[in-house]
Amino acid sequence: MILDELRGYCTDVNTDTAQAAISAIGGIGRSYSDRCLEILTGLLGLKQEHITSAVVQTMRDLVWVCPQCSDTVCEALEGCEDTLLDSQVRPIWHATI
Repeated sequence: MILDELRGYCTDVNTDTAQAAISAIGGIGRSYSDRCLEILTGLLGLKQEHITSAVVQTMRDLVWVCPQCSDTVCEALEGCEDTLLDSQVRPIWHATI
C-alpha cells in the first residue's frame, strides 16, 4: 500500500516531491527489492527527464546494498540514456552499463 502511495507522488509536478518519493521507494527496496524495482522500472517508461534521473540515482543506490539486483537494473536501464537530464547521472549510467 505504501509503495502504491509513493508511486503516485513520483509523477507530482513538484520535482522535489517526485524525487523524494522515488528515493523513498529505493529505501524500501533494500528489504523489498522485487516490488520496488518493478515500480522504478515502470517509472522509466514515463520518459520524463527528472523522473528518469531520480530513478537512475535510486537504482544505483539500490545496487550498492542489493548487488543481486544488478542484472535487473541493467536490463531496466537499457535505452534510457537519451532521457537523462542530470549531468551527474550520466557518469552513473556509464558505470552501471
